[in-house]
Amino acid sequence: MTTEQLELLRRLALSDPGALALAASDASLSVDLLDAQTRALVRVAAVVALDAGGPSCRAVVDDARAAGVDDSAIGEVIGAVCSVVGRVGVDEALALLAEG
Repeated sequence: MTTEQLELLRRLALSDPGALALAASDASLSVDLLDAQTRALVRVAAVVALDAGGPSCRAVVDDARAAGVDDSAIGEVIGAVCSVVGRVGVDEALALLAEG
């Protein structure tokens, strides 16, 4: 991790409002530590945990598939999220997987 990335994480931990806006921009954190498949699975987990629903869920599942993630890995991530947050958002994601 770079010094800038560590500083941003420190500011996020301190609830710095400016840091959240900075972290939300794709340019703020170089995510070169994660490969495309891992990054896609993290996004699937986040959308399911947030119960983002329909278009958002469809987009991240499609992005994960485009990154080469197979449906069994996506399903495993959905199951892992479900064990933490309950069934919030899970039904929608599972329906998308079933559609293929």
